[in-house]
Amino acid sequence: MNTINMFYVHQSGLQTTLQDAGRYGYQSIGLGPGGAMDPFAFKVANLLVGNEPNTLAIEVALAGPTLECLHETIIAITGANLSPTVNGKPAPMWQALQLEKGDVVKFGKPISGARAYIAVNGGLHVNTILGSGAFHSKADIGTLIRTHDTLTGKVGQRHFLWRKALSLSARPKYDQHVVLRVLSGPDEARFTKKSTEAFYHSAFTVKQGDRMGLFLDGVRLFANGDHLLSGGVTWGSVQVPHSGNPILLLQDRQTTGGYPRIATVASMEQSKVAQLLPGHTVEFKKINVREAQRHLRSQHRTMNMLAIRALGHPIT
Repeated sequence: MNTINMFYVHQSGLQTTLQDAGRYGYQSIGLGPGGAMDPFAFKVANLLVGNEPNTLAIEVALAGPTLECLHETIIAITGANLSPTVNGKPAPMWQALQLEKGDVVKFGKPISGARAYIAVNGGLHVNTILGSGAFHSKADIGTLIRTHDTLTGKVGQRHFLWRKALSLSARPKYDQHVVLRVLSGPDEARFTKKSTEAFYHSAFTVKQGDRMGLFLDGVRLFANGDHLLSGGVTWGSVQVPHSGNPILLLQDRQTTGGYPRIATVASMEQSKVAQLLPGHTVEFKKINVREAQRHLRSQHRTMNMLAIRALGHPIT
């Protein structure tokens, strides 16, 4: 495999990592899959530069890095608007951009959303761990990009089918208040009727959060009974500890937990959740499994249409 030095990192930013789809098959030993927080923005960035959708890319959290291009390439920046620039001029998002050697990509004031993605034609290269190059914040594996690092890339295919920007109508808007569709949690029956009604009819504020989960503040929720055996958790599990304040578990979550799970956020809501910041608010709307599957199939059809335009073939 031919690799080249692609970027020199002048400033690393707040939390800039390399991410792919994550590593699966290891939850039995306590390691969750991790991977890109916003699957839609991540996959579209790759498709825009002609990569397979789960190719390793850069995930930028809130305060972005300063990267000097060491070899001409094509990139795309998607996700949160963190005021990206190339050589001091505003860089258009959600489209392929040609970079020349010496060009400098930089980020400024956050405008909307929390996480942006930078995909590079041909992809970036690192030694994989358990089949993935994704950084996992709690397991401390993968690549957390640091100041003065050099990022290595693969020699990409300069000819690809889709050189247009993602249409304006297809670009997500990152709101400060979102309604998240959820399924009943395995422990919902443990909660008092008053708490269950409050959960579905109240707004909760994001107090703090990271790649492991979001801590929510609002109406306190209470479950009946003190004893609960630890059970499996997944992305979107809404746990309620003794404080009564819900915790929404995300990509770098633990694999089991002993707090009652009142609900599970449907997986098609991952992109909404990934772009939430402290101070943003959420409400929860219950749907059934059939509705969740219908929405997820619709998402997959949309991604496949984009993949056909970009690569000439579907991805699922």
